[in-house]
Amino acid sequence: MALGADPGAVARLILGGSLRLVVVGCAIGVAGAYMATRSLGSFLYETSPTDPTSFGAAVVLLCGIALLASFIPMRRAVRIDPMNILRTD
Repeated sequence: MALGADPGAVARLILGGSLRLVVVGCAIGVAGAYMATRSLGSFLYETSPTDPTSFGAAVVLLCGIALLASFIPMRRAVRIDPMNILRTD
């Protein structure tokens, strides 16, 4: 922000970077969970190993938690006064 970025651009940068990592992690996790369904299918009770509702709920829950976790640093970065940062560095 000290070099001219507006708070919206800083917020998009922080949230976009964190959500990009979450989407890649969820894709790898869903692929790994789908591959592990053959060995874990006997442990499940009254649900199929490849239940799309369970996979979707897990992805939505993880993305929501990651969005909430990245919201706090984003809000802090947007509220910082650039002049104070330039004075301290």
